[in-house]
Amino acid sequence: MIGGGENKDHFVRSRKIYNYVKHLNEQGRVIPILGICLGMQYIMMTESIDGTNFSEFHMSWNENRNLNFMIDPKTTVAFQHFSWEELKLMATQEYAFNSHWYGFDPERAAEDFGVMQELVLTSKSQSVWGDYFLATIEGKHIPVLGYIYHLEKPGKNYDPIYMGHLDHSPTSITLIRKHMEPFVRLARKSSQKFESYAEERMHIIENNRNKIMHNYVGIAYLFE
Repeated sequence: MIGGGENKDHFVRSRKIYNYVKHLNEQGRVIPILGICLGMQYIMMTESIDGTNFSEFHMSWNENRNLNFMIDPKTTVAFQHFSWEELKLMATQEYAFNSHWYGFDPERAAEDFGVMQELVLTSKSQSVWGDYFLATIEGKHIPVLGYIYHLEKPGKNYDPIYMGHLDHSPTSITLIRKHMEPFVRLARKSSQKFESYAEERMHIIENNRNKIMHNYVGIAYLFE
């Protein structure tokens, strides 16, 4: 999973991890890559011929938006398992929680040679300001899934600062949880695993302490 982190060093590390795992997939291993919010942005900037200059100001701050599918969702890895009724809900109900300042213009992305060689642009959303930004992407050749909106928050985060912003309705939570099924399915195809928990512990090179802020818990493991 390509995570967040706004400093330049984090992008450099994320790009290294992404390119390394991409190389392993190209060798025939199945190791899915997931990018959420900044993680998706890092994937896009890694593939773009414009690099970090590819990201533009597209603010969608603490708001729920619907999806505008750019291709038939039934032809995608990310959405083919949803029913037509569910896909209609995604296209009409503002269920996807966005919390970002920067994103990507769908039209510019469609003209970027690097992006279009490696990625499929599957959906976009419209901000309250009227501009469109890419909402979801996936890999053309390897298992990559990217979401600009937060899959982890609606079902888990009940912090008061998000009251009135996060959609905790059963419909929203069901749709969000179902988003993870393709990634889990791909991950189960992977032969990459440790033989034991003791071996896994030996390979941990960094284990950040849990950071608890506003009831949000995050933890990171980096492996050699």
